Amino acid sequence: MFNFKPRKKDFQNIKKFISLHLADLITHKNVIPLDVFDVTLFYLEEYLDIYESIDILMQNDHFRGCLPLARSLLENSINLQYVYNKDTEQRAKNFKLAAVNSMLKRLKDFKGDSPKVNEMKATYENLLKNYKPEHKNLKEKAEEVGSQSLYKDSYKRLSEFVHSSYKADRNLDAVRPYTTYLKKIVFPDTILVTLLTLQSVCEKLDLDGGIMVIDDSAYDGLIVFSTNPKKTKVAASD
Repeated sequence: MFNFKPRKKDFQNIKKFISLHLADLITHKNVIPLDVFDVTLFYLEEYLDIYESIDILMQNDHFRGCLPLARSLLENSINLQYVYNKDTEQRAKNFKLAAVNSMLKRLKDFKGDSPKVNEMKATYENLLKNYKPEHKNLKEKAEEVGSQSLYKDSYKRLSEFVHSSYKADRNLDAVRPYTTYLKKIVFPDTILVTLLTLQSVCEKLDLDGGIMVIDDSAYDGLIVFSTNPKKTKVAASD
């Protein structure tokens, strides 16, 4: 059991927190279905990479660059919560096969007759024999896992900074409600969403989890979050 309290605009502790969950996941690799392990490993490593990038940007007072990265964090959280919500092994397998399917489509666009490319095509087609494409979009996945407001109020808002449109005023340092709202999404909202996703993983895989405290004026009061409440109760009673 590990315990962290993140400091304002400091992402070091959330990175340490995720790293410890990642280490715990790897320790349990032999008892986790391979596809589930691979997908979870992928997402946790993605979390670390993205938080590292956000941390660097915040240290250099470049908040604008954090917005599309925060969007990626929210998208990853919805996707991983969707995988863990039900039919976890099949959904994890589909997630991996969707990537294979994308690679196959790119290979089919290849012009020319290359033995190596043809060999790769045959390999991918064999892997995809029993592949059933996932037809739910991110909005539908968010609805299934109860994250409708997250998708509508935060994800779509951040999407405006990924697919840029004209904005008369680009000053994100100005103190006004909209910029305050955006900064709340980047910190502390992304951390809370990340913790919720880690909780889905820990409870499903029976990992040790940990406790993180979020003390931020954006929230009414202190948030003490356990990523595996069952293990927390056991530790507290020992």
